[in-house]
Amino acid sequence: RQVDDSQSHYKIISVLGRDKPGIFNKLTSLLASNSINIEDVRQSVLRGHVSITLLVSTHNARCSIEQLITNLERVSKQLAVDIRLLEYEKGWEPSPQHLYHLTIVGKDQVGILAAISKVLYDHNINIETISSFVRKGFILNHFLIDLSNLRGTISSLRNNLRKACQRFTLSMVLQHERQYYRNKRLVVFDLDSTLIQNEIINELGELAGVKEEIQKVTEQALNGELDFKKALIKRVSLLKGLTTNQLDKVKNKITFSPGTRESINILKEMGFKIAIVSSGFSYFTNHVKKQLGLDYSFGNELEVSDGALTGRIKGMIIGRKEKLAIVKILTQSLGITLQDVITVGDGSNDSLMLEEAGLGIGYLAKPAAAEVADGNIHSNSLIEVLFALALPREKIEILFEHRLNGIE
Repeated sequence: RQVDDSQSHYKIISVLGRDKPGIFNKLTSLLASNSINIEDVRQSVLRGHVSITLLVSTHNARCSIEQLITNLERVSKQLAVDIRLLEYEKGWEPSPQHLYHLTIVGKDQVGILAAISKVLYDHNINIETISSFVRKGFILNHFLIDLSNLRGTISSLRNNLRKACQRFTLSMVLQHERQYYRNKRLVVFDLDSTLIQNEIINELGELAGVKEEIQKVTEQALNGELDFKKALIKRVSLLKGLTTNQLDKVKNKITFSPGTRESINILKEMGFKIAIVSSGFSYFTNHVKKQLGLDYSFGNELEVSDGALTGRIKGMIIGRKEKLAIVKILTQSLGITLQDVITVGDGSNDSLMLEEAGLGIGYLAKPAAAEVADGNIHSNSLIEVLFALALPREKIEILFEHRLNGIE
């Protein structure tokens, strides 16, 4: 909404200086004693230096502007800070409908803020606030931005931010303020190359002696170059004859992505339900579910006869549409909506559930997934997914500790 600033009684008071107890109290007491109303205020402290900006109305003031300036100068000397009275220039209040939170996390480097601010400037976006959390060269930058006068689309903005962050190997998430503060309830992970570092079907292909052929088809399917279901049927047919003992060898070689256990434990503490919804195989999703103590597990079922694979899939094939359908079924069973869900994945098969969830995050994602996700993790640590949540400071401290303790 537009501020009615045509009346001259609106003023800005700016305070800058070394922080100390009592600055805000002395200033507000002075204004109150003169019947000057504070209509908006913002205060921040950066390493011992305070900045306070107040929008005040002098409409009912019991002193003149000249007297107010004299009183402010007196307080300025008492507190040894710079206090100035400025004219309030015509402007707009940010609309709640257009406020977004931009989260940037990763290793600190020269030029990050310049690159991000360039993208925001190119899209005609105003920065409302910036906060930074730094530990041993690892940063969490948080922007509150106003998209009221956005040039271009939100999709183009998000992708330009993603590309800028990718150059610095930074992770980023852009989400509406309403969504940022929403109390989300369910997290859905893809399995292969997300919760785990393995691409299971490729490892099965190696045991069957058809690794190169399967890898080629897998890559084309993940990039959206081939119909997934046809590609899966073809690849599984090449696995005919593999025994369950051989499947167990692959199961025992599963390697979790860095930060997986830590992320899962924190999500559990926060009360999230956690699911695996995979286009891989239930033989392995069920194993990971048990290992991590998750709530749900879904994957394609390999048909087995006499202890060996038949080369066929039993029942429904889980592709991109089925993944989203399963997520919807889970929301119905939990009595929540898609807006209460976080999805994390890397391939084209994850694109629908990334796009439709309240918060979709690509993890080292292929283009088909990265382009529709709200955010993208460009490091190999799943810990960085959690920085996109509106967490209290103590939780952020815990995440930083995990991230800095060798989770690379």
